[in-house]
Amino acid sequence: MAVGVATCASAYYIFPSEPSWDLILFPMTLGLFGIFILHAGFSKSPVEGKIRSTADSLIRWIRDHLFTQTVSLLVGQTKRWYRFTFFVPLLFTVFVISLLVNGTLSSTFFPNIQPDFFSIEVAYTPGTNEKETGKFIEQATLILLEENNRIKKQSGDEIMTYYTSNIGFTQNIGQVGNHTGGISVFVNAEDSEIPLDTLMNRINVRINDLNQGKIAENLYVGGFNRFGKEIEIGLTSFDDKNLMNARDGIKKALGRMSGVINIKDNLPPGRNEIQLKMKPQAELFGLSKGEVLNQIRQGFFGQEAQRVIIGTDEIKIWVRYPLEDRNSTYDLFEMKIKNAQGMRIPLREICDYSIGRAPESLKRRNGQRIVKIDAETIDPEEVANINTKIFDSIIPKVTSLYPNVQTLKLGQFERSEKTGNSMQYITLVLIFLMFVILMLHFNSLSQAFLIMLVIPSGIAGSIIGHGLVGIPVSILSVFGMIALIGVLVNDAIVFLDRYNGLLLEGKNIKEAAILAAASRFRPILLTSLTTVAGLLPMISETSMQAQFLIPMATSIAFGVLFGTVFILFFYPSAILLWNDRARLGRFILRGEKASSIDVEPVFKLNGKLKNER
Repeated sequence: MAVGVATCASAYYIFPSEPSWDLILFPMTLGLFGIFILHAGFSKSPVEGKIRSTADSLIRWIRDHLFTQTVSLLVGQTKRWYRFTFFVPLLFTVFVISLLVNGTLSSTFFPNIQPDFFSIEVAYTPGTNEKETGKFIEQATLILLEENNRIKKQSGDEIMTYYTSNIGFTQNIGQVGNHTGGISVFVNAEDSEIPLDTLMNRINVRINDLNQGKIAENLYVGGFNRFGKEIEIGLTSFDDKNLMNARDGIKKALGRMSGVINIKDNLPPGRNEIQLKMKPQAELFGLSKGEVLNQIRQGFFGQEAQRVIIGTDEIKIWVRYPLEDRNSTYDLFEMKIKNAQGMRIPLREICDYSIGRAPESLKRRNGQRIVKIDAETIDPEEVANINTKIFDSIIPKVTSLYPNVQTLKLGQFERSEKTGNSMQYITLVLIFLMFVILMLHFNSLSQAFLIMLVIPSGIAGSIIGHGLVGIPVSILSVFGMIALIGVLVNDAIVFLDRYNGLLLEGKNIKEAAILAAASRFRPILLTSLTTVAGLLPMISETSMQAQFLIPMATSIAFGVLFGTVFILFFYPSAILLWNDRARLGRFILRGEKASSIDVEPVFKLNGKLKNER
C-alpha cells in the first residue's frame, strides 16, 4: 500500500497543474499498478493484508445479508412475490419509453455537435455595388460584437476568439461577386457553458430585422454541419416553369414555419442579360437564331482574324466593332445582320428583345434539371419533427399543384433513412445470430428467450442516462446500445449458467435462483462498476472530438449500471416466472401437471430426470 501511495504522490508533484481528468487518472493508474504488484505477492505487509481482509469481509457481509435478504424478499419465501416483482423492469422500460415519446427525454437522429466557427453571409442581387455589401458587413460586425459582449456580461463566457470579413465570396450561400460578402467567426465552444446556438440565434434575429425591406436576396447565419443539411429538398422536372413555381411555393411555406431559418436554394439569380426572340420575318431572310447570335458575338466580343509573328512573339489580330458602336442596346439593335444572299438586315427587324436574369448554373440529376432547397432550424433537436411535417403537409400540396414535379429527400432526412434502414437490418441479424448461439449453447429455446429478456430494461437504462447527463438520444447512442446488448447478455449467461449448476447440485428452483444471485453478486457487480468507472472520464470530456463518443459511452455506462441492478435483483423473479410459464405450457399442450424441476431444460441437457435425484 505504501508503494501505491508513494506512486500517487510522486505523480502529483511531477505534474502540478489545475485538476483535470488526465492529471487525476494518471496518478490513479500508477497507484493502482503499485497496489496490483502488492496484491500479486510482491508485498507481505500486515497492513496490506488487513485492509484486503476488511474489504473482503465487507463485501461478503453486504452479499450475504443485505443483498441476499433483499432478493429473498423480492422473490418471496412463502408467497409468490416474484409474479409481481418480475414486472418492475418492464414497468421501468414502459415509463422510460413514455418519457421519450412525450418529449420529456429529448431525442434527435444526429447529435448537435458545436462547430469551431460560423459565418454571417449576405448575397444581394447580382450587379449590386460592393459599397452596399460593405455597409452590411459593418452592421453585422457591430451586431456580432454587441451580442458577444452581452453574453460575456451575463455568463462570463467568452465565446468568440476572433473574426475575419471579406467581400466577393460566400461559402454557404454559394455565390461569388461584389454583391456577396460575409464574416467568419471563430469560437471557443469547448470552454464555454453557453451553447454556440445561443449566439447564432441572437445574431440571426437582429440580422433579419435589418433585412425587413428585402434588400438582400439571401442571408445566412450558421455553422458547418457534419451530418449534412438539416433540411434539404430536391425538385426535378422537365418543365422549367413548374419547377420554379414549385420552388417558390416551398420556400414561402418554409418561411411561414416557426423555427426554420436560413432558407435558400442553389439557383441564385444571375446578372441582367438581353434575351432575344426571333420574329417570323427572320425565316423570310433565311436566318436562324444561331446565325444571329454568332454574328452578334463577332461584332461585340470579336473574332480572331489572323496571327502574325513579330520577332519572337505571336500576335493575335481580332476584329470587332469600335467601342463607340458597341456600348448600348441601341447599337445592338441597329447592327446589320448578313444573310446567305449578302443582304444586310437591321437586327430590330428580325428580333424582339427583353431584359431578364438567367441562373448562374444549371444542376441536373438523371438527365433532369434539379433545384435544391435547404434550410436550418433554431432548435437542432427539432430537425426530425420539422422534416416530417414538411414531407407530410407541405410537399403533398406542392406536388398536387405541379404533378410533373418530383421531390427528393436530401440532407439529414435522406441520411437518417439510409442509416436507420441499414442499422435496423444489421441489428435484427445480429440479435438473431446471438439468439441461435444461446439456443445451441443451452440446448434450450426457452432459456435463450430468458436471457434476451435483460435487453429492454438495459436499453431503457441507457436512455434515461442520456437525460441524467443532459444530452439527447441519437444514432450515436444507438451504436452504444448495440454494444450494450453483448454486455448484458454476457451477465445473464453467467447468472443462468450458475443457476443451472445449482439445480444439478440438488437445489430447488427458488433456492437455486437466490443462491445464483448471491454467488454472482461480486463478479457481476465489480465488472459492471469498473466498466462504468472507465467510461465516466469520456462522458465528462468537453472537447469537440469527444462529442462523437459521449453518446455511445453514455449508452454503455448507464445501460450496464441499470442492467446490473435489474439482473442482480430481478432476474431471479424472471427465472421463477419463466418456470411457471413452462409448466403452464406443458399443461395446456399435454394435459400434464409437471413439477417445477421437470420443466427445467438443464436436466434434459444432462440426461437426468427427477426420479434419478
